[in-house]
Amino acid sequence: PPPSQCGEADGTFASDVYPILRARCVACHAPGLPGGATMFVLSTDASGDYPAVRSLVNPEKAGESYLSKKASGQTSHGGGAIMLESSAEYQSLMAWISGGACPP
Repeated sequence: PPPSQCGEADGTFASDVYPILRARCVACHAPGLPGGATMFVLSTDASGDYPAVRSLVNPEKAGESYLSKKASGQTSHGGGAIMLESSAEYQSLMAWISGGACPP
């Protein structure tokens, strides 16, 4: 949805999703690290990293999003599954994606 339709009911990128990605992904997906050569590279800035994250999700088909499939291990991932689909972290990620993947 457009930013004017984004609410916090489905979580926010900066406060709900980005901390999860930083905790689970930055060990590999940062400049100079193995995942730093991929299309998913994190820094320390939620606003700056949002475009790369947003490009990996599809709010209309949240369960088919590249990011959710990589995180849960449904698609080959060098780091393996980093979130169980039943985990609160994964559910937060999915709520944000299905809620429109609104910007920070």
